[in-house]
Amino acid sequence: MKLKALKPRIGLLAIVFCLMAAVPAAVADEDSAGQRTGENKLLEEVSEGLGVAGLWGLIILNSLYYYSMGYKHIPKQAKTAAPDILKLPMKWKSRFRKYHYYGNPLAVATGFLHGIWAKKTNLLLWAGWGVLVVLCLTGLIMKLQKADAPGAKANRLIHTQHALSIAMVVCLLIGHALVD
Repeated sequence: MKLKALKPRIGLLAIVFCLMAAVPAAVADEDSAGQRTGENKLLEEVSEGLGVAGLWGLIILNSLYYYSMGYKHIPKQAKTAAPDILKLPMKWKSRFRKYHYYGNPLAVATGFLHGIWAKKTNLLLWAGWGVLVVLCLTGLIMKLQKADAPGAKANRLIHTQHALSIAMVVCLLIGHALVD
């Protein structure tokens, strides 16, 4: 993708992030007694909404890739006998890729804002978010570097291994269970 085509998207993302940060940050101050006010309730509700948006963003943006990873391991006889509806998502993958590339960093930023503005947090939640950042950064490096570049194979292996995704999900689930 050319840089000229990317500049309007970067500008639009910057505006969205500024607007997402401006509203809750404007109401984030607490009263002197440290009690929750209506403004702090609004901040908590915005944080909750960001968490839900980040969750669904990650599910939607990554579900096709997890589906394709599972589809690759189906025996060839089963693939040929499978109905067309099971093969259809594999055709969408190339058109869906740009949303995966540009939507996941937005979901990571949404998760960060959710964590910062949340009422309670713990180390497991931030560890899960850190694994998500690693996955996002390795994906970005995969997008920007050539396939024969030094370290490309190691980067691809880090980004596509299931253990990191499972660790991220486990950390986030247990962390949210401890907070709630």
